Amino acid sequence: MVQCNPDAAPLVERMNADHRTIEPAIAPVEEAARDLRADHPGSGEALGAALSRLSEVLLPHLEREEREMMTLVPTSITDAQWRAWDQEFSIEPKGMQQLGKEGNWLIDGLDDSSRDHVVHLVPPVPRFVLLRILDIRHRHDFAALWKGTDAAPIPSQPIPKAA
Repeated sequence: MVQCNPDAAPLVERMNADHRTIEPAIAPVEEAARDLRADHPGSGEALGAALSRLSEVLLPHLEREEREMMTLVPTSITDAQWRAWDQEFSIEPKGMQQLGKEGNWLIDGLDDSSRDHVVHLVPPVPRFVLLRILDIRHRHDFAALWKGTDAAPIPSQPIPKAA
């Protein structure tokens, strides 16, 4: 992206710096979750503390990614470049189960127009599997995940129209 839009360099570096901070905050969460599963004393408190620390570094990064970085993408790279990147890093390395979970998470709460746009990015046969087979389980999973949390009333962000 920086090659196409040098003005994006400071934000890209900030995002990369965020990643270097987020990565080490994940290991304590994983360790505390393993301890909790093994019923180690104090593991619930340790998991809560680890999640709080991860939230401190992850949540501002995710907001910056949505509000700042993603608004630069359409003005920095072409649609073909975006799709090639997406295919290489977001689709090819993953199996259908993972893609189903992520795809249904992406469309969860979208308005009809945005949902239609997203689902038609997927070829017909995988789209059928994702929407008619994997969708049922994931819809229930996401409803349970968000219910009663601060995230429940937050609407999905609209997809900006291409210029």
